[in-house]
Amino acid sequence: MDQTDRWITEGDSPGFLKVVHLPNGKLLGLTIVAPRAGEMIQEWVLALDQGLKLVHMAESIHIYPTYSLASQQLASKLRVEQLLSGAMGKFVRKYARMVG
Repeated sequence: MDQTDRWITEGDSPGFLKVVHLPNGKLLGLTIVAPRAGEMIQEWVLALDQGLKLVHMAESIHIYPTYSLASQQLASKLRVEQLLSGAMGKFVRKYARMVG
């Protein structure tokens, strides 16, 4: 939450999001501990109900600046980690060492 602009500007107390997912990005569950958790949980409930994956949450457009942007930021971070841990990530890291 401390990297979400709305959170910072409002001066809200600390909080966090924790997402449990499979290596393929399938969502299994999540926890939101924050003053605005009730406003943020609905999109995750919908994603779980519809069988969406991290990639769907990461690619979804979120309004800026809102508290729910924290959900998209987390999903994007996890998606990048997921991509970089696979074969494509190995290729990208190898290529970066060659060029850099």
